[in-house]
Amino acid sequence: MKNKNINKIENYCKGCEAWCCYDGVYLKEDDELRIRDVVENNKEFFAFLPKDYIVYGKWENLMEGKKTNTKSKKYKNPNYPKHFNQTTCVFCVNNKCMLQEFAIKNGESGWKYKPKTCCSFPLQKREEKYYEPSAVDDYCNIGKKYPGYVSFLPCYKLKKEDLKSEFEYTKNS
Repeated sequence: MKNKNINKIENYCKGCEAWCCYDGVYLKEDDELRIRDVVENNKEFFAFLPKDYIVYGKWENLMEGKKTNTKSKKYKNPNYPKHFNQTTCVFCVNNKCMLQEFAIKNGESGWKYKPKTCCSFPLQKREEKYYEPSAVDDYCNIGKKYPGYVSFLPCYKLKKEDLKSEFEYTKNS
């Protein structure tokens, strides 16, 4: 039987068209190595990916480094944040992470191949501690041009008790 907390967050995910994936995700070195390994060793499953599925990115002079590439996506929800690009991570297919789908298909934890940032999302990290989304300021709020990230997502409303799996993941990672 599925964990009730996972069901709660999955319900939020179903309704938002995977908005959190709109710009891909910045990767730690071990994330990049794990992703490249699973993709290269399972080319048939990941045949949908472009050759450059990991690229170098730079965001507002605040973040830069290796990240998952993006592809065009037309979001249907009229509440989709206007300051978000009309793109999604190349691993997102039909609003599902294919790294997660591959792991589940093979009887493994859905988080086995996903970037650590994705596994702990929507928690916000400050000074090595994790918080529920609304407990701390949205670190991506840099003004009118870009007034935030997580605070514009439906899962922003989730509370600590709804995110037990994500908090548990952060303790074990």
